[in-house]
Amino acid sequence: MKKNLLFLLIVLFSTIFAQNWEKKLTQSNQPINDVFFLNENIGWAGGSTGTLLKTSDAGNTWETVTLPIVGSVYSIYFLNEQVGWVGLSSDILLSTTDGGANWSQQAISSIGGSIFSIYFSDEHTGWALTSSSSVGEVWHTTDGANWTRGFQNTGEIEDMSFSSPNHGICVGGGSGKLDIYYTSDGLTWTKATNPTLPVGMYTRTDIRGVTMVNDNFAFAVGWGSVAVGYQPSILIKSTDGGATWQLMQQSSENAAVVNMYCVDFKDEQNGVAFGGGAYEGTVGLRTIDGGTTWFQIDPPFGFTGKTMSLIADQIIIAGSGGGIAKSSDFGDNWELLTKVPSLTPYIFKFIDENTAFAAGYNGLVLKTSDSGENWTASYSSVNMVCPTINDLDFVDENIGFLAKRNRQVCKTSDGGNTWDAIIPDTSATSFYNNGISFVNENFGCVVGRAESGISLMYLTDDGGNTWEEKIATFPDELNRVKFFDVNKGIVIGDASISYTTENGGENWTPSTIINLPSIYAGTDFEEIHFYNENLGILASDCLLKTLDGGKTWEYVEIPNLADNLVDCVMFNENTWVVAGDDFVYRTNDSGANWEDITFSPEIDATSLWQISKDGKGHIWLAGSSSSMYKSVAIVSIEDIRLVADEFYLSQNYPNPFNPNTIISFSIPESQNNSNCKLVVYNILGKEIKTLINQQLNSGFHQIDFDADEISSGVYFYQLTINNLIQTKKMMLIK
Repeated sequence: MKKNLLFLLIVLFSTIFAQNWEKKLTQSNQPINDVFFLNENIGWAGGSTGTLLKTSDAGNTWETVTLPIVGSVYSIYFLNEQVGWVGLSSDILLSTTDGGANWSQQAISSIGGSIFSIYFSDEHTGWALTSSSSVGEVWHTTDGANWTRGFQNTGEIEDMSFSSPNHGICVGGGSGKLDIYYTSDGLTWTKATNPTLPVGMYTRTDIRGVTMVNDNFAFAVGWGSVAVGYQPSILIKSTDGGATWQLMQQSSENAAVVNMYCVDFKDEQNGVAFGGGAYEGTVGLRTIDGGTTWFQIDPPFGFTGKTMSLIADQIIIAGSGGGIAKSSDFGDNWELLTKVPSLTPYIFKFIDENTAFAAGYNGLVLKTSDSGENWTASYSSVNMVCPTINDLDFVDENIGFLAKRNRQVCKTSDGGNTWDAIIPDTSATSFYNNGISFVNENFGCVVGRAESGISLMYLTDDGGNTWEEKIATFPDELNRVKFFDVNKGIVIGDASISYTTENGGENWTPSTIINLPSIYAGTDFEEIHFYNENLGILASDCLLKTLDGGKTWEYVEIPNLADNLVDCVMFNENTWVVAGDDFVYRTNDSGANWEDITFSPEIDATSLWQISKDGKGHIWLAGSSSSMYKSVAIVSIEDIRLVADEFYLSQNYPNPFNPNTIISFSIPESQNNSNCKLVVYNILGKEIKTLINQQLNSGFHQIDFDADEISSGVYFYQLTINNLIQTKKMMLIK
């Protein structure tokens, strides 16, 4: 038994982790550009890289429809479940008469744009809006094959709507422009009389979405912004088929100040519109008086609502990050339909052996309660805003805190199911909360910036009910904070800021930096990780270590460092792992030697952002597009002992191999003296060799597999003990 354990430790510590990663999570959808529903149950959603999804149960589940070419889907229109059209980039229109099993392809225009909108009154008669950033065109067909251009606009046209075959409107514009055209015969298009806008209020006036409720009544929405001055979302109305338009003024207490992208009405009185932004998240407006007045509704999501479907009281909205959501009661209550929206993770932490949180852009929070096997997604929308999350901290499985941009700090008492703001948000984009640390339910610290280059710190000793604010206490903005107890703590920030405190943040002492090469002088300090209150590492453009809780930092050389480090983690005194944008390095001797453990065909994220460790000793990587990767092997001695009593099949070593490799596994006490079967299969599932088929005691075991008599290729080995089964892949290269 001791011999087996010793061998396993040697294998796990000497293994180079090439190809030893499992991809555990990725985003469910690409960003969604259009949704179209025939009725409350049957609908389609289209987005980037050829994404076309279909649902038959009101969006609860989606199936992928395969398209013959890869291109972003911008528009969808179906006459029935069999006959439909999809508009793509490069002016390509696809049509189907068998529900998407087969597609015909044609190019509508040659302006190098995208088909933003489609309308067909029957299988042969239709209109297509194709547009680039500088030219917009509407085309018409009466046979579904030959197209005639109705008009061309010198500027982008972004949306089109028809109430009947003869009556349509298209809208667009750009910086300083507002372009609207209408038709009353389906053939000729006339430029509309634009609405009168307040002089000097708008830096842009483009219209993003339009709907024709009937042949006379139409509504359109567009530009809005608070980042470049107070510019309420443009909401305009026509009662003469689009010939003339009137701006609908919003009351200050209900005004939306974001880009609005889509609008629809279920009758002449009741309508909704959606848009959003990075600070506000999804913004919804509703009217019950024909668009004269609007009030905000609160879809609790962080994605920007780019498109919608409205049938009776059912609203489907979709947009950035692949987010799709539904309301069945005209916007009063909402359900997130996308299982895993796209996340750029600015923070990723295991808070105990089973529970981890990843959070970041658009206020999205991903949570696992079973060591990463399953994840749930939710948006931390509070007070109708959903700023990006820069850091989080939990004091137990229920009580946790979020540090967000736009100054907001949120608290949960139910494990992240609901959040409350304990520091309110501000629309001022200069405020960033970058780091947060709580040592118990009451004492905590938040750090960030009040504006560029100006530090910001909040301290609380009553769980966030009251705060002490410190502005410009440090020479630059702050990025991370760590308190070990109510007295001892450390902050780091831009321009090589590192300060420690011994009295709960009342006074701070600058740290000493040792042996830092001049090339890194003044570098921004981004991330810290502590093994205990004395031993820690700091990641920036380089790596530093401390043995005294951050009072002194010493430069640690990493040969051939490819780029700046984005995160770091310590498994014990000697074993550290650091990550950059597209690499992962590990040391087993406190930084004296390093190995690159990055390469794996499983790691396909465009950027790696965060690393963490679970309770069993596995490395976890969090990357772009909600990508989560778990190391197959275990990293530290302490954590290996945690799984000694578990059912565990290790990755073979070496892998690839020729012709011998070691397979190690553990049998839990509950399966002591059970029959154990270890079998090798080829890629077709044919059994190649039975390595073990006998009763074994609980504990660690290993076997040498000699593949001298089989050919090169991919093989699988499967361990079975009663109803417990695990399978791994290995590669033989001769």
